[in-house]
Amino acid sequence: MSEAVFHQAVQRAVEENLTVMLTGQGESLIHPQFEEYISYIVQQNAEFALTTNAALLTPERSALLLESGIARITFSISDFGADYKKVYNLDFDNMRRNVDAYMSINNQRSESMRSEVWISIVEHDINRDKIPEMTAYWEALGVTGVYVFRQINRGGACQTNHYFLRSDARRAEAEALMASKGVSTLCNLAFVAPFIGWNGQYYICCSDYEKVEPLGNVFDYSVSDMDSIKKESIYRGNPACLKCNYDPVNVVREAMLEVDMGEAKRAKISNRLGVLKKQQDENPELYSVVDWRAEHTGERNLVVNVIAVGK
Repeated sequence: MSEAVFHQAVQRAVEENLTVMLTGQGESLIHPQFEEYISYIVQQNAEFALTTNAALLTPERSALLLESGIARITFSISDFGADYKKVYNLDFDNMRRNVDAYMSINNQRSESMRSEVWISIVEHDINRDKIPEMTAYWEALGVTGVYVFRQINRGGACQTNHYFLRSDARRAEAEALMASKGVSTLCNLAFVAPFIGWNGQYYICCSDYEKVEPLGNVFDYSVSDMDSIKKESIYRGNPACLKCNYDPVNVVREAMLEVDMGEAKRAKISNRLGVLKKQQDENPELYSVVDWRAEHTGERNLVVNVIAVGK
């Protein structure tokens, strides 16, 4: 990302009092101007956070981040030892030393000046049975918390065995069921985590890994300007969303298809609907419109407002 694009992206965040998240599609510490970019964020009085694998997080960089007022650091660490090498092609011991150094410097600061420290674990085939052990391991070291999430297929860029990718089967049934249960088909990731790529283009979210759907330049549009543009893109059926395993319709379709294949019980469909509804209830502003598609179609019966139905 060029300096001009970075400065403008930070300004867009400042305009709307948003946190600048250095994350998404790469390791920020690789950037040759990393330290200068951090200084610019500080000059703009913007809150910022960083996700990193910690391979390049020297004690000096840890001190710089903490002195600069970093609000939160997330360490992406999804395995241990030899398996860690398989997943990241990096050295576990080096990562652990760097994390230890960061936490040591952080803990020496007054409580009000410390950053949050989170561990991000992506569930995958190699680590699935070790997640409780990994969670306990990091919690024992005093991190703020550990969160585990399913592997994102990056808008279809990553090869996965999801059934929904093989056809458009069960789409109509999934949408009808969601409407009957008061679950919106609108994914919240596009709106709660606005994403700006290295080239200055907004994308639907960081799951558009191959950047198939540029939505507008950061020099021309504010973050808020993007809301209606993103809704229009989702309504049209942009390629990244249609192939994404986090898309709400695909989440329900996948459960349905797993039931069809005899790999899951019907309760899994209800479980997925319940999780989606809970997530959507936590974003009342986004889901306050009875039917977001009505803005485009004039019809108000395709997606039901989860708040109204939930009363």
